[in-house]
Amino acid sequence: IIICNYIVKKVKVHSYMANIKSAKKAAIQSEKRRVINQDRRSDVKTAIKKVITAISKGAPVEQVKELAKSAESKLAQAKNKIFHANASDRKVSRLAKRVSNYCRPSSDEKPAAKPKVAKPAKAAKTTKTTKK
Repeated sequence: IIICNYIVKKVKVHSYMANIKSAKKAAIQSEKRRVINQDRRSDVKTAIKKVITAISKGAPVEQVKELAKSAESKLAQAKNKIFHANASDRKVSRLAKRVSNYCRPSSDEKPAAKPKVAKPAKAAKTTKTTKK
């Protein structure tokens, strides 16, 4: 069976599989979706790995940005279909952070720390004395 340019083998009918026709059909459809999603998940992971390896090898900034853009696009397509929405957003965020750290011009000097401003002390509470 060919679906969406993916070759899918028919599901083997196991002894524990239901005898109802609709249940068999559901099992076959589930197997098709599993294979397609597995391929898409692999594409996303490969795109992320390409960005990480490009950063580790010291590739040009333009190339890293281009790879990151394609990886983010694939993650956006996979959102709510293959990955949970928050997981997809988390992966995009972490990838963007790596790319921005790589693209930032490196300097040997650390930026000067902001001076800490002392907070004014709170006024001490006064107690009233009562006359008897």
